[in-house]
Amino acid sequence: MVGGRKGTYLHYLSNEALALDQREYQERYDKLVVRFETAKARFEEVSELALDKNARENGWKHLLPHSPCKTV
Repeated sequence: MVGGRKGTYLHYLSNEALALDQREYQERYDKLVVRFETAKARFEEVSELALDKNARENGWKHLLPHSPCKTV
């Protein structure tokens, strides 16, 4: 549809409206990044706790590379 309504739609949008849209997009994106980073950190924390618990229960904590425990 060349020269029709769809072709002229962008002419009606001002630079301010586009800038506002970009700012709103960036704000939403930034909030999602924070949510993702928070969830990722929590996942890593819970994964570490689960690994440590499993290691304690199975007696192989000395095999974990991050473990402060020493072998006997």
